[in-house]
Amino acid sequence: FINGYGHDFQFWETSASITTLVLLGNLLEQRSVYQTNAAIRGLIAMQPEKANLISFDQTLGKETIISVPAKMLKPNKFYWSIAAIKFRLMVW
Repeated sequence: FINGYGHDFQFWETSASITTLVLLGNLLEQRSVYQTNAAIRGLIAMQPEKANLISFDQTLGKETIISVPAKMLKPNKFYWSIAAIKFRLMVW
């Protein structure tokens, strides 16, 4: 230390280092949040609008496919009608 004054400047150097690291951390966090939000928006945009509802009549042994809005149905859930027709959702 030059002429005994080194200890006074060491405080400012430590403060500047901590401030720089905190600001760098904030920058990296904002960047990762932006990238995550962009990825989620991309996944939402890829969601299908229509789904195929496959119905099978066990008494007739016949299968029919109906196109319905995907928001109405949940994946891997079975839907039953009054006539005992089993519905299965298949999203393409």
